Amino acid sequence: MAASKDDWKAFRAELRRQLDLERRFIENAESGRTGIWHEHPGKGRVDATAGHIEMAKQAAAVLEGVIAKIDTDHLAD
Repeated sequence: MAASKDDWKAFRAELRRQLDLERRFIENAESGRTGIWHEHPGKGRVDATAGHIEMAKQAAAVLEGVIAKIDTDHLAD
């Protein structure tokens, strides 16, 4: 059974929420309001925020692409 236009709208809305979360994380991490640290034996606490920012940027780019594809392929009138 094919997805209806309402199904695509709901899916797009969920992707949009995820995109907003990624962007919020990026903004907070780049401004120093949040960070991700790992404990490494012999090294102590290691800041892993930069790596997570890059992953979030990649995820945001993918989400933007999927949302754009849904808009053109399934929601365009």
